Amino acid sequence: MATIEQSAQSDWSIVKTQTRKLEKSIHELSQNQDSLKLTLSKLQSPPAPAGLKTILKILFWIPAVITKIKLALNSHKVIKNKKVLNTALTREQTLNMQLEQLHEKLSGLHAKRDSFFSDRPTDLVSGLAIPGPDCFSTQAVKTLKNKLDELQSDIEGWFNELRSARQEALYDLLFDHVNVVGATCIGINTQKRFRDMKFDIVIVDESGQIQAHNLIVPLSRAPKAILVGDHKQLPPVVQDEILEEIESRGAGHLSHLYRNSWFEELWHITPEHKKIMLDTQFRCPAVISDFVSEAFYNNRYFAGKGMESKAPLFSFTPSPMVFIDTCSIPNRYESSVHQDGRNVVQDNKTETELVIMLLEQALAEHPDLSQRREIGIIVPYANHVKKIQQGIEKAQRKNRLKQLTTPLQELVASVDSFQGQERDFIIFPLTRSNPKGSVGFLADWRRLNVAQTRAKRQLIMIGDSSTLTLPNNRKQAPDTEFKQAMRTLLKRCKEHNALLDAAKWISSRPAPASQAPEMKGAHS
Repeated sequence: MATIEQSAQSDWSIVKTQTRKLEKSIHELSQNQDSLKLTLSKLQSPPAPAGLKTILKILFWIPAVITKIKLALNSHKVIKNKKVLNTALTREQTLNMQLEQLHEKLSGLHAKRDSFFSDRPTDLVSGLAIPGPDCFSTQAVKTLKNKLDELQSDIEGWFNELRSARQEALYDLLFDHVNVVGATCIGINTQKRFRDMKFDIVIVDESGQIQAHNLIVPLSRAPKAILVGDHKQLPPVVQDEILEEIESRGAGHLSHLYRNSWFEELWHITPEHKKIMLDTQFRCPAVISDFVSEAFYNNRYFAGKGMESKAPLFSFTPSPMVFIDTCSIPNRYESSVHQDGRNVVQDNKTETELVIMLLEQALAEHPDLSQRREIGIIVPYANHVKKIQQGIEKAQRKNRLKQLTTPLQELVASVDSFQGQERDFIIFPLTRSNPKGSVGFLADWRRLNVAQTRAKRQLIMIGDSSTLTLPNNRKQAPDTEFKQAMRTLLKRCKEHNALLDAAKWISSRPAPASQAPEMKGAHS
């Protein structure tokens, strides 16, 4: 038990050191502070890690202005900052009281330890005699082993219980002296340690993916809020069964609260002076963000310094943003099966093989991309994800793609899985290719926005332009915005000589990587 006490004293020393640092920072900030006048403010954070960086800056500034802060980060994490000084007591009095409380809790642990072992040592140990030569038998050894296992299990159980109790004994103390504590949106209410905490402000990250019934939980714990998110990226996930249940109960007019984030609902009705758009990105080449700005952000999204100078990554890509058009290939169409009254997309063999060819050629020039795990293949449909993974495995069994070392689950994934990630090189096969011009859930153009903006240096898209741009004669067709965006995309690629015919590209490509000459150096 002495070891546990020493460890607790060490923890307490760390707490005191950090408290002094926090008080010094708060004092320095308070010398030059502005009043914080927020009720419900929203930061729209388009693609790029600007939202999180902005939150971190806010965290450094707010403690000098506000007494208590609660911050919710999606996935959905909630953060709290509490003023350190207690105005009723001196600092030394406060620390002494809390140290006494800690000692009381540790004494309770001592008593628990003593009561646990008080009546058991004889029972546990007496039966552990090692059998001598005169009574040695297989059964005796088994009996000994069982007793040892039982003893080990008892000791481990006690140790884990003691460790958990010790940690919980420190929670209240730590919460009073730390800057930031994280929890999920729901956890802020369901976890006992947070239930009685009151906050002055809540900050919610990735709020563009949070529905009203989840977001209301952290918002109910503070009178002021800052929401950080982007309603032009992926929306909240909602199951069809839930939407059907809402319709069946006559509440279909409320389904938008499930389909859309509350951030989106509030964005349209919030006064302009309480809305800020983080409008500069430092991830993608300018040619990508310029298209995204035109198609999705009303030309209000800009490339930061240095993004304009990002050059194509490969010798076979004339621009950092390339579209390989399969419309001239006869067998380009997707494959699908009919299930539950609808067509379910399974694969697009032409696009799958093009992905493998692109990987071969890319790795011939930059094998380091795989070593650094800087390749991402973003695929709209889960079944097509699996087919591409299987195609890569088959190619590797045939001695192709030898340089590829990235785990397939990490390399090839859905659009939803890639939100928040980034790679030097992104391949984006759009899968849909059919004579009817049906694009399925690609009609939600936000997936196109997310997929394109994952690329730090090179984006190559593969698709059938005839399907992806075919006009829909129905009024207010759900794919109208997506197809208009695709027409704009193809136009921009053509302007940069980056709209490539798939059939011509296949016939003109050099030997596969396995037969290629010495690897070339990196393009700058």
